[in-house]
Amino acid sequence: MRAGAREGMTLAEARAIAPRLRALPHRPDEDARALRSLATMLGRFSPIVGLVGPDAIALDVTGCERLFGGRRALAEAAIRAARDLGYGARFALAGSAPAARALARVAPPAGTLVEPGRDAAALAALPPILLGIDADAAARLSALGVATIAQLDRLPRAALPARVGGAVLEALDRALGRAGDPIEAYRPQALPAQRIDFPAPIDRPDALAFALKRLADGVAAELEGRFEGARALRCVVERPDAPAERFDLSLSEPRRAASWLLTLLRARFERVDLGAGVAAVELRVLDAEPLPAGEPTLFEERVRGAREDLRALLDRLVARLGADSLGVVALNEDYRPERAYAFTSSAVMSERRKKTKSTKKKEENEEKTIGDLPPRPLRLLATPDPIDLERSPSGEPVRLRRPGERWREVARAAGPERIEAGWWDGAPAAREHWVVEERGGARRWIGIEGVMGRAGIYGEFL
Repeated sequence: MRAGAREGMTLAEARAIAPRLRALPHRPDEDARALRSLATMLGRFSPIVGLVGPDAIALDVTGCERLFGGRRALAEAAIRAARDLGYGARFALAGSAPAARALARVAPPAGTLVEPGRDAAALAALPPILLGIDADAAARLSALGVATIAQLDRLPRAALPARVGGAVLEALDRALGRAGDPIEAYRPQALPAQRIDFPAPIDRPDALAFALKRLADGVAAELEGRFEGARALRCVVERPDAPAERFDLSLSEPRRAASWLLTLLRARFERVDLGAGVAAVELRVLDAEPLPAGEPTLFEERVRGAREDLRALLDRLVARLGADSLGVVALNEDYRPERAYAFTSSAVMSERRKKTKSTKKKEENEEKTIGDLPPRPLRLLATPDPIDLERSPSGEPVRLRRPGERWREVARAAGPERIEAGWWDGAPAAREHWVVEERGGARRWIGIEGVMGRAGIYGEFL
């Protein structure tokens, strides 16, 4: 908007004004799903938690404040829990849910707490649209010169419905506590789970394999009914003579096919010692994501084939060996090439994905994505190879050589790309990079360190 882009422009028009504009798709279904997840988490503060519109959650905290050390302590704990997940949130505590929602819209960072019986005074200076009335009713009130809730409350009630509609009075009465407005509690839908209790402990692999098939079929049917796919599963094996054994299965992408769930279970149960027998087996979905119905088209199948084969292999390895036994390369958003990636276990990556999946912090990270850097070499050296470098008066590389080798002439050089970062984490980097092409055709990525001018080869283009 600072560059001149306005709501209603096409994306092409906006990018003509702001070439560096990043477009992130609006996914209201995912927003609603994230809000439901947040409401479920806030259930620790009140037994009655409800969704109030597309961007608000109401908690009935009557009688709960003594468990948290007072009304403000409770409100601050709830808002801190939401902010820890990356949300920007404001709160207000009032006598009714509509009053609290209206006050939260304009609340300062410290929040707003209204003393009992003071809702009308707290709402007096706010515009009527914050009561949740529609835009047409708000426009009619504005045409009548009604700018605040206090002014609205002073109007003759008998004539008001004919002018602005009866919904305005109803919203006003609910906000001021004159009419009941109970919070409709949100009841989270339990994730799919299946359990089999055996009449007697079983120790035969074939009998257990039949039970696993029934579990996989049941969970897959529930997931299909919800149009979701599992991303994480937990299996509990109960024994008559030992503590229950629990193990988790992580999937690289949402899946609900019973055959695939059974494949993962069988791979993991190869490491289960049946011992004196198994008394019960339970399979529970820990994390699920939307997965629409339908098979891929002909061309999608050709494109996705190799990728799905790789993901299937990863899932089987994790199921057979455990998440901590499988290492993955995670990309980091860092201008320093030596810190642009890291090796970690798939278990750590799964936890990291859970923490960022439903948060605005994820979108903030997307805004920081390094999308305009020059090309990077496919091969980065773990330690830069030192080189001698000759530069032209303008600073461009003209000749280079490794110690003890002959000089190589530079046919073309692109740069410089200057990097100055890392002062905040103890690994400062102040250098400039060039892409150089030798007369023999080899292309290298070289760096020149700071004022000392030490040069090295950081990578090679293959």
